[in-house]
Amino acid sequence: MRSWTQVKHSFDGKEEQYVDVESVFQNDYMDEKVGISGGFLTLPVEKMKGLFNPVCNRVSSLIQEQRNKLREVGKSAKAILMVGGLGCNEYLLTTLQERYTKDQYIPVLHPDKGSMLTSVCSGAVKIALDPELEPTLMSPFSFGLRFNKVGISWFILRGEPRNPGEPKKATADIEIESANFSKNHIFKCDALISQQALPSRMSEGRNPIPTGVEQLASFEMKFPSSAHSDYAVQTEGGRTFKKIQLLLEFSYKLWCITIRYKLERDDSWNEKVVDYPAR
Repeated sequence: MRSWTQVKHSFDGKEEQYVDVESVFQNDYMDEKVGISGGFLTLPVEKMKGLFNPVCNRVSSLIQEQRNKLREVGKSAKAILMVGGLGCNEYLLTTLQERYTKDQYIPVLHPDKGSMLTSVCSGAVKIALDPELEPTLMSPFSFGLRFNKVGISWFILRGEPRNPGEPKKATADIEIESANFSKNHIFKCDALISQQALPSRMSEGRNPIPTGVEQLASFEMKFPSSAHSDYAVQTEGGRTFKKIQLLLEFSYKLWCITIRYKLERDDSWNEKVVDYPAR
């Protein structure tokens, strides 16, 4: 399953790309004219270059503007560093190397992906310019939980600012059946959209996870009977369960999110730490 973000990062100007469109069209939908078949949209190399070339030209123009400003103060660029999500793209790298490294002897450098995020690079510059600046964490993804078989609830949005020393607090109503535990799944989504627009419904079939959403981990929350003995028993659709309120705390660092949870009336917290890939 490949989202447009994955295609944007991986296109190298040599191979055609495939984008998963199963969430938009049925798996058996076909349209040879536009290249849709089996839930995938095929994008030929020339079509991809037509999408990328205007962007590459714009990036090159911005670089030239910065070089001109350096010349005005008697300086010159020693290297060009590619950062940000688009900075991962091999086609952009090759294009810039053709224009600057071969013709003008300015190296175009491609750091490892863990250090290429625009927020990481701009933050380093800002701290260097102003050491008294208070740091603020920006979540690189949206993070959500699915309790038992209910849809995904999103608790952290991509780009949401957070003080490093203050976890985000939230509550969730979950249903506990006779087994006294909740089977949970942690998801991430790299879409920069609102809480309401994030996908939440899990579909049936072979690929129930919505397109653009990635499952990071699964874990169980266990609750002794004594911990929720005073919650009312409910019956619905042949099921017997208790609906209890869960307290949650979320904190995240680079490539790691920590989820702490407990029942509303508990004193001690439980903790789940999940690592996640960069992009």
